[in-house]
Amino acid sequence: MSRASDPWPASTRERYMARVIARANAILRRPIVTVTVEGGDTLGEIASAHGLALAALLPYPENAKYRANPGLIRPGDIVRVK
Repeated sequence: MSRASDPWPASTRERYMARVIARANAILRRPIVTVTVEGGDTLGEIASAHGLALAALLPYPENAKYRANPGLIRPGDIVRVK
């Protein structure tokens, strides 16, 4: 179909494509998985329970406070694992 025979005005076509792209990005984006720390948990145990190494948890921005001291977690903390 050529642009000359396209029944949609350019602005309508652009809005439609923006919605389609936004919907596709929402579907394709990997979900964020978090864990709430319970008493006695360690970052190493949480990582291994999800098939990860401790080093894989530290790059996430949500886990930045554990980079200096990974042993400093408290019950109720939320740790991102994926």
